[in-house]
This record gives sequence, C-alpha cells and structure tokens, in this order.
Amino acid sequence: MVDTKLIRMWLAGATLAGAGCDWRQLDKAVADAPVLSVRSPDGYKGGDFGRVMLPLPAPKGTAIAARYLVAATNGGGALAVVDMDAAGAVTTHVAPVAALAEFIDFKNPVKSAALLEDGRILLGLPNVGVTELKPPRGRVVYLSLTQNGTGVEFTLQKGSEPADESKVRYGLAVATGKISGGDADDYVVAAENDVALVEDGMGIRPIYTDPKCEMVALPDNTILGKPEGFRALVTGDFLEGGGDEIAVGVPREVQPGRVVVLTKIGMGATAALACDVEFMAPSDAGDVARFGASLAAADLDGDGKKESLLVGSPPERAYLYKGPFKAGAMVKPTLVLNLPGSSPGGATGEFGQRVAFADIDGKPGQEILVSASQLAVNQKRFAGQVHVFAADDGRPLTKVNDNSPEADTLFGFSVGELKFMAPACPSGAAAKEQRLLLVGSKSEVFTYFRLPGVPVVDPRCFALKK
Repeated sequence: MVDTKLIRMWLAGATLAGAGCDWRQLDKAVADAPVLSVRSPDGYKGGDFGRVMLPLPAPKGTAIAARYLVAATNGGGALAVVDMDAAGAVTTHVAPVAALAEFIDFKNPVKSAALLEDGRILLGLPNVGVTELKPPRGRVVYLSLTQNGTGVEFTLQKGSEPADESKVRYGLAVATGKISGGDADDYVVAAENDVALVEDGMGIRPIYTDPKCEMVALPDNTILGKPEGFRALVTGDFLEGGGDEIAVGVPREVQPGRVVVLTKIGMGATAALACDVEFMAPSDAGDVARFGASLAAADLDGDGKKESLLVGSPPERAYLYKGPFKAGAMVKPTLVLNLPGSSPGGATGEFGQRVAFADIDGKPGQEILVSASQLAVNQKRFAGQVHVFAADDGRPLTKVNDNSPEADTLFGFSVGELKFMAPACPSGAAAKEQRLLLVGSKSEVFTYFRLPGVPVVDPRCFALKK
C-alpha cells in the first residue's frame, strides 16, 4: 500500500459539469496549488524516498499519465516506480529484493540515474568495491522496466566500471548526450577524481579526462560520504561549433568552486576529454560558496540546443550563463539569483543546493527552479522550499513548500519537471502533454499540478459521479 495524500485539490461543493470537467468551475474551486504527495510504500526498504528521483515517459497504450523512478541513497538498497493516472490516482511498484540482490544493497546504494534513449535507465553505484583498505571504484548498472499486466518488472544488467584503481567512486553522477557527434547517445559518468565518456552507450572503453585537466577532481575536503552527497553533471551544446559538451561541478567547502566544460579530442586510444572552458565562481559568491554544487542545462532561445547553463552556489546564490560560449573566453553570469526577501548575513537554507529548468507555468519558455532544502519554514528547521524564477530577467514568480512542513524533511533535495499526459475535456478529445513541478524530500515526493499564484488551469480530469 502506498501512502499518498491530496492537499487542497478541490473544495467540497465544487460543481463539475459537462462531459468530464468544467475547467472554469474547477479553477474557481481550487484556492491554492493542488499537490499530490507520495511516501515510501510497503516493501520499500530504503532509508530515504525522494533524494534520487528520475522523471520517466509514461508507457504508451496504458492509462498511466505520468511516471517517475525513486531510488534510496542510504539505509538499504531500494528502487520504486510511481505511476499516476489522469485523475491523480497513484500506483507504486517496488523492485523485489531478489531483482536487486546482485547489484544494489545497503552497501551499494544508487546515487544517480539517467534515462538512455533506448528506454533503459543508467544507475550510478559509486560505493561498489569499498573495503577497509581502499576507497570504492564504483560501477554503473542498466535498469530495464517491463510493463507486466498491472505491474512492472525490474531487470538489472552490469555496466561499465573503471579498470584503473585510481578511479574513485565511479557513478557519483551520470548523464547522457551526443558528445561524440554521432546519431547515438553517449553516456557520461563522473567519479570523485575524473569524468568518463562511454561512446554510443556501449560500455566497452571509457574515455577519461585529459591528464592536464586536474581541476575536475574534487578536493579532499569536499564531503561526499554523507547520504546526501552527490556530484553535478550535465551535457549541452555549450560551445560554439556544434556538438554536445560536458559540464561538471567542482564545489569546494572552504573556497569558491568552479565548473569545467569538457570536450572530446582525438580518436581511438588517444582520445581524451579536454577542459576548454572553466567557469570560476564570481567575486560575489563568497569564500564559503560551493559554486558548482548543482547544474542544469536548457534551450532558452528556442533553437533546439541546450546552450545555457544554470549553476547552483549554496549557501546563498545561483547563476545563469546564457550560451553558447567561446572556448578560452572569460565567462560572466547573465543573471544572479538570491533567496527572495533574504537579508545580508541572514539564513538562506542552502539556496542553490539543487537547480533545474522547467516549463511549468503554461506559458512559452522555461522557468528556473532553485531549492533551499535547509530553509526553516513555519519555524520548522530544515523543512525546505523551492523558488521559481523567470529565466528572461530572474524575477521571482512563486515559491512552494510542504503545506504542512515538518522539521528536517529537506524539501527540495531533488527537483525537476514531470511530463503528464493530460486528458482533454470534453472526454474523447486528444490528450495534451503538460509539465508539472516534481519535488523530492528525504521521505516524500510532491507533484504540483498548479503553482501557487500562477493562473494556470489544473490539468487533471475527474469523471462525474452518477
């Protein structure tokens, strides 16, 4: 049984008319953002639910309107798929322990996930191989989901792992993109001290960063051993000239960090990843800013290329860089984002810990999402909050948090957009894809069907009771 709750979805006495829904009446009935909250279901053995969260496409030919994957980062190995129908009803599928046993357990939890173009999911397990005498080398694993009647079958297959023992915690972050310029997606894996490119997703011979690119290694004082430890990694067409590049964050604990952009050079055995562009922390970031702690890429000008880069710099800022960029050039931020209403020296709740782009207000163009998962809300410590900004000028649009916040829940530890195939009213009309806000916390995942203060119609359609 899955623990779910619907918060302020629609008020009693609302009149629904016509075939399916009367959007005007439903819009009047909803005074605030309708929110669907999902907690860990029976059989899920992980110690957290919402730290690793991957939106997935809904399977075709089914009643499923939206789907996402959840993986535990500590307290046990666990995977679950959450399915949602057009009325917001949830079904959660938990991976059986037997399906995970060979690869995922409490010593080897999942720390990162990415969707491959063939439908498989790439999982990063950076703790694989840990011993008392040496740090873990890590591994990636392929996950396949097969629809089986009303259930989901989980199948795992071993992926690449570094042969070189100097590669540490391979799988801290994973991403996909066309780095080599071919038709097939490559995938990228970040370790603690390196980044690897796996061409065409074959997993045969990873291409590592050029030895000259020592700046991609995380410093020893960066804390990654905690359950919430992760590394930022994205791909996009950041440089002029075409083809995707890799951006990796190098946050630091006691001095400003950096973001390094990597491109593939050479062929065959001589191939490597060169560090062409380096984003240094701006002077206003502060001495304790972990610039590069989180990253997101987006197409903001509508040309089909993800040229712009969003950089989280907790504890108090995020920076937008609109590309493309020239190799070797000094890059300055286009926008500087701060916690709205905060005062100098005041609490910022790790603003910038997670960043994302999303198209969730129903209008053309992307919005910027920045989380502050340790912000106090209603006097509840570390309750967390997510802020939404306009990507064109950085103006604050709205903010969201748990309607009934609890302390230490870390709302906003993961954030993104969820594709939702909304039914049209009247019923029988073609479905339309909507984008919803998806927010993960330590033990709960929230889906916002509408943002507070944003005049967008709720996309769900409820059947009339007869």
